[in-house]
Amino acid sequence: MEAKSDSLAAVLGEWNELKKSFPEVEALQKSCTKAVVSFKKVEADFKKAISEQVKGVTRVSESLKCLRPTSEKEKDEYNELKKSVNVRKEELRTMSSTLPKDSG
Repeated sequence: MEAKSDSLAAVLGEWNELKKSFPEVEALQKSCTKAVVSFKKVEADFKKAISEQVKGVTRVSESLKCLRPTSEKEKDEYNELKKSVNVRKEELRTMSSTLPKDSG
């Protein structure tokens, strides 16, 4: 903590320096507010996109559980798709972990 000034002239001098730099603080506050608003929009879009992906991957995963491939080609395609779905699930979990947790 800086020392207090003992004279009125020193206090006025410090006040005048603060007044000079205050417009910069206001500009930074405006810039920060715009950035926060922009971030919140992007975050909401990201949450929505993640949610849609999770729902779609879940549908595909559930559908795969009901399928019984018959030919070798189908078995290969089935196994590849199953692997891809599992990889995607993990990717979505990782992506979701970058989001701030909702406070409850």
